[in-house]
Amino acid sequence: MTGLSYGILPAFAALALAGTPVRAASCDRACLLRAADSFAAALPSGGPGPQAFAPGAKIIENGEAVAPGQGLFARHVTMRSRQTFVDPAAQQIVLYGAATSGTDYTAVFARLKLAGGKLAEVELFTRGGEAGALSSPTALLEPDILYEAPVPIARRSTREAMKAVVVRYMDGLGRHDPSAVPFGSRCDRWSAGNRFTNNLKDHPIDRGGGTCAESFLRLSGEAPVNRRFGVVDPALGIATVSFIIPHPERPSKSSTNVTEVFKIVDGKIRSIEEFSYPGRYPPHSGFDAP
Repeated sequence: MTGLSYGILPAFAALALAGTPVRAASCDRACLLRAADSFAAALPSGGPGPQAFAPGAKIIENGEAVAPGQGLFARHVTMRSRQTFVDPAAQQIVLYGAATSGTDYTAVFARLKLAGGKLAEVELFTRGGEAGALSSPTALLEPDILYEAPVPIARRSTREAMKAVVVRYMDGLGRHDPSAVPFGSRCDRWSAGNRFTNNLKDHPIDRGGGTCAESFLRLSGEAPVNRRFGVVDPALGIATVSFIIPHPERPSKSSTNVTEVFKIVDGKIRSIEEFSYPGRYPPHSGFDAP
């Protein structure tokens, strides 16, 4: 089974999360994919019901705590496209794509963590194509097949090696220096559907565009904090991480909350899907780093 699915999901898929919890102490890959389907299928009717959540579950949307049925869930969105990745070892799911609420499109990223078959953590990044925002939700209607393509065994990296690549990326962000970051020659970075790199018309080099490496050259902010891995899948070369960039240098101190999906091939970053939103200062995500 691939990491990509899209379109309208059948209503019965919501049963696993909305009414009938998974019985196993932990989910295998197929179980996690069913849970992702159930989560997406429940969104148009207000999201998973309270019984789908583990005791003390955290639901955080754009850095703020929300209750079941509130926030994104209250908008009764429908996922119009979706890419889904799972990690049985971490009991985590990542899904993202374009969603509609009425006629309005929004970019949605969700990280789900299960405990005992129930939702223990739900982290949502939502962007609606706001004026000046680096997002193009409708571009997410065409999910990139690159991410679901298996990496040939000879070109794969181990879980720990993939994490090390991502750590080097975050460290390079903090130094504003790409020299130690293993970018592949075909690397591109997309921001909620908006092509950021190698797109000089919209993002000139002097505003952080150019290649993946050149996009580091005029960054601001301090080293990323609150670093948290989500899914790491060597077979697909997928690694996801969430972090926060503090911006004390700004006249009004702030931060940028970021989550990124990496495709890693030959030990190098081939492509990046990024979702972000302006955050509070001091930095806050609602989740502790491991």
